[in-house]
Amino acid sequence: MVYIQLSFFSNISFANVSASLILPFLVGFSFNTHAAEHCLAFIAQNNKIVKEIALNVSDALKNANICHTIDYFPEKRADYLFKEEKYDGFLMRDALFEARSPIPVVKIDPVLIQSKGVILSRFPDIKKVEDLNGRSIGIVRGWLWMELLTKRYPRIVKASTVIDLAHLLHEGRVDTILVVEEVLPFLKLDGYHCNNVINLQGHVFLKNSSKQFAGAVSKALKKHVENGNNFINIPRILQSFSGET
Repeated sequence: MVYIQLSFFSNISFANVSASLILPFLVGFSFNTHAAEHCLAFIAQNNKIVKEIALNVSDALKNANICHTIDYFPEKRADYLFKEEKYDGFLMRDALFEARSPIPVVKIDPVLIQSKGVILSRFPDIKKVEDLNGRSIGIVRGWLWMELLTKRYPRIVKASTVIDLAHLLHEGRVDTILVVEEVLPFLKLDGYHCNNVINLQGHVFLKNSSKQFAGAVSKALKKHVENGNNFINIPRILQSFSGET
């Protein structure tokens, strides 16, 4: 049988035949092995809102058979590790991150969450940061949009969580806070003066050196939405907030 197969190519160099048959297979095998072996590593800030969104992102990637891991760190540690390129991507950062990232990144569509950033105050004349006039304002440490809006303002108090931020306002330790509109009912922040200050969009970002995976990730996220799902689970967030005091 071997003799018959070889004699079929009797007028062709055996080396050329071998190369023509084997090389395409090896190239394909090498590419597929590389794709299969690479497991995308994502980093995210360690807060409950991000974790709820990350659960749905993870489901979308699993359904698309995209190998991935998600690690959570405090904001400074997360930013440092991403800057050191220890991770392929950063989960759930505002669209502003594309221009502010410490390393070149690509923004992945679709939007994970759209919201509004609001300024909440005990004083009716405060409609934006510029209206503070010496009053104090509370923000959540590591939330880029809050830090950018208050960058040049001197009287800033930073909280570790949204719950802590609400406590600062309730206890009169700050005059004003910045917060995401959707969490207002959960934090029982009624009776304060509220004004929209910024439109927000949350995205997945990949570092440039991992951008070859952008298409697959984007496709998986879009499929998740097309199937009637979203990336923020309101009941889970409500439950997590209601369990804290």
